[in-house]
Amino acid sequence: ARGAAPPGAAGYNWNDVYFATAKFLETPVVLHVYSLGRSRVLSCANRAFKRFGTGAYHAGVSVHGHEWSFAAGDGLGTGVVRCPPGELQDHRFYKAVPMGSCHLTRAQVHAIIDAMSICWTAQKYDVLNCNCLHFVNAFLLRLGFEGAPRWLMSAPRLAVKLQSRLPGAGSAIRRMLQPRRPRKTGAPRGEEGQALSPSGRR
Repeated sequence: ARGAAPPGAAGYNWNDVYFATAKFLETPVVLHVYSLGRSRVLSCANRAFKRFGTGAYHAGVSVHGHEWSFAAGDGLGTGVVRCPPGELQDHRFYKAVPMGSCHLTRAQVHAIIDAMSICWTAQKYDVLNCNCLHFVNAFLLRLGFEGAPRWLMSAPRLAVKLQSRLPGAGSAIRRMLQPRRPRKTGAPRGEEGQALSPSGRR
């Protein structure tokens, strides 16, 4: 009969449709943590420092098949870079930290990266006050999480305290940890990492 409900419609639950769709749109987000640089000594030291809730780390956020991080570089372009998840060659891989899932599409994530790429320029990189850990913390907040784990952010907080209390501490820390700047911003770095154009597009 015209207007009759389709078979089984009476038992159809729109909540099931909503949650099934939400589940389909979920994408995992993983924080990849690296020991700063390629030194085995620093990598071992970080394992010891972890017991005290600190360490010298680089980090990137993996979502929708790309890992995003922030690095120093020459030029006026962005410092936001991408690489295959867990495969950044400038640092020694330490661990993967699953953060959960977000419901943002690939296009929405790229829009966030586009906006952040304008603000997070390579020239603004500072090992104490504006580094890769500050970037991943801000990116995770934009993705809907509570930010980076406290143990990961402890080193920048400690460095800032030392800088304020001990004259010359900031300069010493920068000399020890500030990365070299061989990368030209806005230019590809090959498979292990790519800088974005000023618009954030690849």
